[in-house]
Amino acid sequence: GNLHTDFTLQPRLLMSGVNVKIRFTRTKPQFHIRAASTVTRDENPYFKIEEVYLYIRRVQINPKIFFDVEQQLAKETAKYPLNRVETKILTLETGISNKQLDNIFLGNLPRRIVIGILNHTATDGDYARSPFVFNHHDLTSIHAYVNGMSVGKGYDCLYSAVGTVNSLCMRAYDSIYTVSSGPAALGNGITLQDYAYNGYALYAFDLSPDASPDCDDYINPIQTGVFSLRLSFAIPLGAPLNLLIYAESTGLVEIDKTRSITNNI
Repeated sequence: GNLHTDFTLQPRLLMSGVNVKIRFTRTKPQFHIRAASTVTRDENPYFKIEEVYLYIRRVQINPKIFFDVEQQLAKETAKYPLNRVETKILTLETGISNKQLDNIFLGNLPRRIVIGILNHTATDGDYARSPFVFNHHDLTSIHAYVNGMSVGKGYDCLYSAVGTVNSLCMRAYDSIYTVSSGPAALGNGITLQDYAYNGYALYAFDLSPDASPDCDDYINPIQTGVFSLRLSFAIPLGAPLNLLIYAESTGLVEIDKTRSITNNI
């Protein structure tokens, strides 16, 4: 598949003569391998990679365009807007029913944040558990704050057991659609049933100044401040959990005529 990195997902072609280095780091086998039986898990299964190929497409442009680009580079830098992705994992302790998380982001703020709750053991790596199951864990409310002011209206939820009355989590469910614009907002295949009962309970917040986090036509000024969260649960947590915070920030890479790179991310 494609490389899901900040630079390879931006739409502009990278000019020639720029030095690019790519480093791949594997996770431990317990994180990316599932083993159903105890016998198999005791054998510590793993994948052995024998060959790896990296395919890079090159575009040959018209010589006149190439010359015009070089002339323009003598006057100003080439600018590549991109999305910088950052993830944080915070611990929710056993026995708590309310949690205030302050100063999660200080200074430059992301433009979009998606939050999910994970099993602590699965996040660390466990052959028997998937690390990407986002159960609700009886969360009743989640509120986000920037500089002490609420980011819109927080999400209040009332989850019920499967087969009983319907769970009340429509605004939280809708957030995974409304936080995106363009084609991404048309649907991601997650139903309300999946969201409430099948491990897709994610909570999204849009921090962009114009409520358009996916716009590539212009670059918004980077917002600064302090980002905090407040969570409440219907019952005290029976085991420690991990709070995964996925954040996208607006960044800018500039390349000059000598192919020197300046990162403003």
